[in-house]
Amino acid sequence: MKTDRKTTPSLLTPDQRKFAIDKIIDYFANERDEVIGIIAAGDLLDMFLEIAGANLFNRGIKETKELIKNRHQELDFEIELLLKDS
Repeated sequence: MKTDRKTTPSLLTPDQRKFAIDKIIDYFANERDEVIGIIAAGDLLDMFLEIAGANLFNRGIKETKELIKNRHQELDFEIELLLKDS
């Protein structure tokens, strides 16, 4: 059964989506010797993003959180070095 993927927010810009669809079409043509159209490639991309998108997004958030935490610790250390003895 097909789902309405139009209701989910897009993770890609229109240019990124077109590029990904073109790459999917090229992959099927070159690696599988199969011809698929833009709609089929778009559906495949939507399915992949639906399955993996949230995990990839969450991974990016966790990595960003860790980077900010590390930078905060570095800044805290640098600020402590600025303190003058009283």
